[in-house]
Amino acid sequence: MTMHYLSNMEIGLASKSPRRKFLLEESGFRVQLIESPGEEIFPQHLGLSEIPEYLSMQKALNALPFAKNTPVILAADTVVIQDDELLGKPKNPADSKATLRKLAGKSHQVLTGVSILYPPFKKSFTVQSIVSIGPLDDHELDYYIKQYAPFDKAGSYGIQEWLGYCKVKHIEGSYTNVMGLPMYEVYHALKEMSLIFN
Repeated sequence: MTMHYLSNMEIGLASKSPRRKFLLEESGFRVQLIESPGEEIFPQHLGLSEIPEYLSMQKALNALPFAKNTPVILAADTVVIQDDELLGKPKNPADSKATLRKLAGKSHQVLTGVSILYPPFKKSFTVQSIVSIGPLDDHELDYYIKQYAPFDKAGSYGIQEWLGYCKVKHIEGSYTNVMGLPMYEVYHALKEMSLIFN
């Protein structure tokens, strides 16, 4: 049974991420994937912490022409930052291994920018989590990359997979944010929007 302000809400998710779709559906929302064409390009003057929110808004705006039956558009972008370096999605297994070696034994930031459009309502925000990963030896790195192929994930890992279960020592902040969508903030933003228009 869904709450009254969720029961008729269908989210147009401008993302190909199965994890974001899963989180929204598990939270009681109906979800329809919508196309969001365009490259993930951002102005060079932006600070690293500003990038995910900027990209999420661009994704949401790019999806507007394709959101015919889903007036509520939600888009998100997640980045991993360590030592002032942006660690994106790996290009291949070697790139993934190099990224995970940088993360091993240290803490890094995971930032997710979220944008919600329901004209004239528009809201965007960024949520940060700090993740500490324990040491990783070559056997563990090879096992994880071969078994889970984390090539569609910023920072080369998924918190909901083996590496998250067995090698993450500590998380400060939202777990679902590390998965790719900070559901506490998303839920309350959608609730706020629903209460304004209903």
